[in-house]
Amino acid sequence: MMQLLVCVLSTLVATAVGKFNCRRDESMCLNDSNCNDDDGICQCSALYSGVDCSIVEAEKEQSLCSSGPCLNGATCSSDSSTYKCHCTDNYFGTNCGTLRYSIICVSTPTPRMTLRITPQVPSFNGTIFVEGKVKTTACHMTLVSGTTQTYELTLTHIHSTCGNAVHNASTDSNTRKFYVLFASNSIVLTSDEVVTAICDDTHSTAVTFQLSNIDIDGILSPVGVDMSIKDEDVNLTLTVLGSPVSSSVNLGDDINATIEMTVAGMLKFEALRVEGCVASNTLTGGDLKSVRFIAASCPSSDVDIVMIQKPKKDSDTKVSFVYDAFKFTNQDAVSVTCTVKMCTEATTCGAVQCGSESQPYTGYGRKKRVVQSGIFLEKTVRTTYRVQTVGVQRTNSTQVQGIFVSNRGNDVPLSFNIVGSAIVLVLFL
Repeated sequence: MMQLLVCVLSTLVATAVGKFNCRRDESMCLNDSNCNDDDGICQCSALYSGVDCSIVEAEKEQSLCSSGPCLNGATCSSDSSTYKCHCTDNYFGTNCGTLRYSIICVSTPTPRMTLRITPQVPSFNGTIFVEGKVKTTACHMTLVSGTTQTYELTLTHIHSTCGNAVHNASTDSNTRKFYVLFASNSIVLTSDEVVTAICDDTHSTAVTFQLSNIDIDGILSPVGVDMSIKDEDVNLTLTVLGSPVSSSVNLGDDINATIEMTVAGMLKFEALRVEGCVASNTLTGGDLKSVRFIAASCPSSDVDIVMIQKPKKDSDTKVSFVYDAFKFTNQDAVSVTCTVKMCTEATTCGAVQCGSESQPYTGYGRKKRVVQSGIFLEKTVRTTYRVQTVGVQRTNSTQVQGIFVSNRGNDVPLSFNIVGSAIVLVLFL
């Protein structure tokens, strides 16, 4: 009797782009190409093609490609001495013969699943973990191949440490979700992935997939108490597409942060300088997580991966920066707090150079201190909002054939059903 194992392998958070995403690491864009921040695809010149601009147009499908060495829909290019395979998103390897996402489901004697993931990034420095278990090391995937950067985790369906898989009695299926954070284990970006694995021994109904609002630890944490700090002399304003952020934003929204002196402040002070800006998850103690936008009056490298426009001084009374909305792994609420130096004389808040930057961020940076004759005050302003992960739903599917090696010792035919931003893998056992 034919049995069927269905595995939903990968879903991107808040984006319909494939697993390739150059926003994870701009070095993924080759041959002097640039990363498009809107879709995470490299922008190639006319001489190159491919999502990473690695394919030399003049070398596509040349003589050494005639034997068809490249597998699974890969593009072949060759010069006079060798060929190269440019893999599709789902595969990697010299000939593109290895799946980036693979799963083995075992029903006896102890029901369990083994999931292997090879993240698509030059150097993976992030974390892959079971939903809701970012703090539990035993529930993190571990590196099993440093050469290919492949990670693996085996879990029984009933697991005291990592929690039980979600069991559907009507289909006798067991489901787990895994999170792939490319930047760190603290913040969640639109270029990160959610991987849903389903072991189902009875039927093949998983041809569509709906991603609803997801929270990294299963916590829907409203901001609750108003944590804002306001000051009559200076405002911290966050806007998205020109509209003020009132309570929530979507993951990946471009947030424009402006620190600006008020009319009342201008009657007392001539200039301001932002000494520091930090984003935190609003929690305390060991649960507190934070990253810095500005530290010691200089742009911080903490959030380079989400920074669209680094902090700049628009005038003596206004500073602004733009960043992609992100969230922390254990909380939806994000609090942005800035410490502002208010000066009665502009020279006291004068322009400085940051580090070795050839173009200094005017108004920021460490400098040799000079005698300051003006009077200044330190002000603190804060605003808090909630980050939502927007759901997506797709019903159209595209099928790609392949072969999968099963734990039963025989090659097993399979098919990929690409459903919007989800990839459904069907194994016939």
